[in-house]
Amino acid sequence: MYYGYRTTRSMRNETIWKAANEHSIEISIRYTLYSFFIPAMLYFLYPQYNLLGTIIGNTLLILLAFFSTERYLSKHFDAMGNPKE
Repeated sequence: MYYGYRTTRSMRNETIWKAANEHSIEISIRYTLYSFFIPAMLYFLYPQYNLLGTIIGNTLLILLAFFSTERYLSKHFDAMGNPKE
């Protein structure tokens, strides 16, 4: 109740809660690996914008993980949280 992927849709029932968290963890781990390369790339390309670029890049990765998980949920579950056939 206090941790994990918490949205109105993901908290409708236990099945959708587990699916949302499994998918968001998988996506988040993948995007975390990408986030290590953002500062390294920017350091060599645009060192004066390294901090700003890292903040923007990581924010975009977080938003991408959110939208990816929501798209996954809408593809596999209906509005009431029941699995689609």
